[in-house]
Amino acid sequence: MRRQNCLLKITCCIVIVVFVLGCVLYANNIPRGLWFRVGIKRGEQTKLIAFNNCYNYSAVVGPDDTIVIGSAVLGRTHSGFVSFWHPDETLPISRTPNNSVGLVTGVAISPNGNLVASVDGIIKLWDPHTGKQVGSLGDGDFCVAFSPNGKLLAAGEGFNACIWDLATKSQLVSLHCSDSIVSLAFSPDGKTIATGSWDKSVKLWDVQTGHTLKSFTGHTDRVTAVAFSCSGEVLASGSWDQTIKIWNVGSGEFVSTLRDTSAVTSIAFSPNKNIMSSASSAMTVRVWYLDDPIHSVVFHGHWDQIASVAFSVDGTRLVTASYDGTVRLWRVP
Repeated sequence: MRRQNCLLKITCCIVIVVFVLGCVLYANNIPRGLWFRVGIKRGEQTKLIAFNNCYNYSAVVGPDDTIVIGSAVLGRTHSGFVSFWHPDETLPISRTPNNSVGLVTGVAISPNGNLVASVDGIIKLWDPHTGKQVGSLGDGDFCVAFSPNGKLLAAGEGFNACIWDLATKSQLVSLHCSDSIVSLAFSPDGKTIATGSWDKSVKLWDVQTGHTLKSFTGHTDRVTAVAFSCSGEVLASGSWDQTIKIWNVGSGEFVSTLRDTSAVTSIAFSPNKNIMSSASSAMTVRVWYLDDPIHSVVFHGHWDQIASVAFSVDGTRLVTASYDGTVRLWRVP
């Protein structure tokens, strides 16, 4: 009997070792940057899009629910890609050709969903239906955003942010901070743009003139995220100081502070509710109810820093992109 138990244990160990080796060999045979997806339902998470050997720096949702993801391939210097997904499909709609982009740190989709912009050192324009490049502008990194009417595009460029006219592909104005601008957002009326910078500043600028309208001070570390509420009356800013600060756009006054447990990396407002979401370096996603800011709902699932968070157009889902190689969809409670 003792001999049989010993043989059984040895057999089980061999089976486990073979299984693990098989998984490792399978994973290593997946080309870097190749996409695959697993559909799951666990808690509030509804979908998982996973990439082998990749960082995901940015993900946004278009008007038809198209998800645009900007990624970087690990182990390849300045190599990345942009992919386009529908949340109910198992394969991407399209993706950019190999070696066509560098390390993609930001993506944006136009209000009508027909144009995508990415930044990888250069601002590049894409057709989301085909994955083909349809144009380029000047230098750009970290962040990119379309104006609400889709006629203008803004992108970070080191200590500057430039606003471009898409019809003429000409640069209209350049905004300057004393350190890198890593986040920007147009106001809902398109007349103002907000920037967040590593110099700890949050600023409002006139889109047409490039003049500074307001400066908000209070963060004690790098500002990594800015977002307007749907009404445009409120601006939120997130920082490495583990806080989100709420500002009154009209008066320029500080309203309140929301406290996270780690550096805030991204924030977004729901399009139809008084709800805001934030992502953090602690691998958590929070949904804040601004009518009751003391309480928040926390989502767990990522196993590395979350780089971006965005709402779907109807406000019922969140999409998060992470350095763990996954993009996750969550049901908003």
